[in-house]
Amino acid sequence: MKKSTNRNFPNLFFLVLLILLTTGKAFGDNKIYQDFIKDYNDNKWKIVVVQRNKIKYGDPISGKIKPLFGNRDYTFNSPVESVDCPSLCFNNNKLLIAKNNYFDNIGKLILIDLKTGTEKLLTVSKPIVSPIISRDDNYIAYLSDYNNLLYSLYILDLKSGKIETIIDNNVKHIGVYDTAISWGNNNQLFYSDKDKNIKVFVVALAKPI
Repeated sequence: MKKSTNRNFPNLFFLVLLILLTTGKAFGDNKIYQDFIKDYNDNKWKIVVVQRNKIKYGDPISGKIKPLFGNRDYTFNSPVESVDCPSLCFNNNKLLIAKNNYFDNIGKLILIDLKTGTEKLLTVSKPIVSPIISRDDNYIAYLSDYNNLLYSLYILDLKSGKIETIIDNNVKHIGVYDTAISWGNNNQLFYSDKDKNIKVFVVALAKPI
């Protein structure tokens, strides 16, 4: 399995900021950049970055970073462990991460309480990528079981703790920042199939549409 390299890159939002800034200059119009800044300030975004063996808060405006827990960082055992796709959830009070050990082919899905620093282990499997929580905070979708350039798609029900394989070895994941899956309204889950077509899985119907 090819090891994910996203920990060696800036957070997606820093890249987006650079693109917006460059785009505005290229067209002689900074409206796109101004809209981005307004949205960032209005919604009081919080952004996390993975830097070497630490997870920190990042500010896409100033480029500054600060510890995740006040005066201390969240650390992991790099290079043995890799943290993939960290995302804030539950009103920015918790952090969802996939902590992978590619040497031993083990992945852990972890929910971190940002107030107490407590970690809750949700599941252990093969390496996990693209974990993402539903908009109602009831489900977590993620990819695992990499085989022949494709992943299987799983959904974890946070209330029951039950995990289901909803798409077996038919999900494409391309590039560092392409997460391949995304939640929409009403618990619709969007994913890219092996032919790079966008598909929709509806949790209420328990099937793709």
